[in-house]
Amino acid sequence: MLKVVRTELNKAIANMEEVFSGTKEVIAKYQAEKSLLDEKEDHLNQYLRDLQNDHTANVVSQQNTTDISEVIYLQKQSKELVNESRIIESLLEDLEGERLQLKLRYAPLIQGAYEREMAKAQRQFDVNDEVDNLLYQLVLGISDYAHEVRKQHNAMIPIVEEFLDSGEVLEANKRFNQVFSHENGNLPYWQTNKTVLHREDIRLACGGNVPPEIRPKEVK
Repeated sequence: MLKVVRTELNKAIANMEEVFSGTKEVIAKYQAEKSLLDEKEDHLNQYLRDLQNDHTANVVSQQNTTDISEVIYLQKQSKELVNESRIIESLLEDLEGERLQLKLRYAPLIQGAYEREMAKAQRQFDVNDEVDNLLYQLVLGISDYAHEVRKQHNAMIPIVEEFLDSGEVLEANKRFNQVFSHENGNLPYWQTNKTVLHREDIRLACGGNVPPEIRPKEVK
């Protein structure tokens, strides 16, 4: 009987605009600058590999020549290759510092954009208010239905009391008194959980998950 009408909610979800457009814009700018550093790193690494290959070839050439002048030339070349490799390695280390500075510059920008947009999304769907309203509607619906049952129950009691006053009737009908007790006029309710809805269930839902133990009952 009690159902949550999701028409407006489903419409809001279907028509939801990009929540984090500003955050994604800042991230895109960060990635653009980062790609320039990546490209620079690729060039430096390739240059370093070429130097290392040249140095390996130089060592082999030194081992295969007995010409003193050639050996002197190759050793001078080897030192130049080693020095140039060290410069490239130093540039690569500097590049790591540039990466860190880039992250330090963009971290507060990404954080600020995200906090503003997340706060806006949270304001548009106040979970506390929605849960309170749904619980109120649930309890109110149960109460309204039970009130009408109780009213009709009470209307019969004056006549029923004529039977309740008769010991012979009660002796002959053992459950008569129990059936027409005050508590038996209430709607039955039993639940294994002590609470109808635990706040941890709501917190799971706030993260986009449905607790596994909460499932709709099949309507017969």
